[in-house]
Amino acid sequence: MSDRSDLVLQQHRVYVLRHFELRSTGEVVCSGYARSNPEKIIAARFPKAEIISSWQEVEDTRKLPWPLEIISFRAVRLIGKRFRFSLNCIDLQREWESEWPELLSEPE
Repeated sequence: MSDRSDLVLQQHRVYVLRHFELRSTGEVVCSGYARSNPEKIIAARFPKAEIISSWQEVEDTRKLPWPLEIISFRAVRLIGKRFRFSLNCIDLQREWESEWPELLSEPE
């Protein structure tokens, strides 16, 4: 990741999640934006991901009211190159372990 500050969520902004996906290749890809700046989408790929826990209000994620308001996002360093990430949104929660993410220049 070239500019880690792009991944940091600024406390005074309300962010929303527009996409979250665990791919068959074993990576998490997600994107979001600040409601105050919707044209600047932050998209990231988390390589070698493993979902630890998952919850959502309805069984079919397509029926959720996208975009979802992000309540919190945090990372904890594990042993080696691995991190545990926790994403809490209204109507959706995900926790996964992966390597540090890379920012994508274009949302996928």
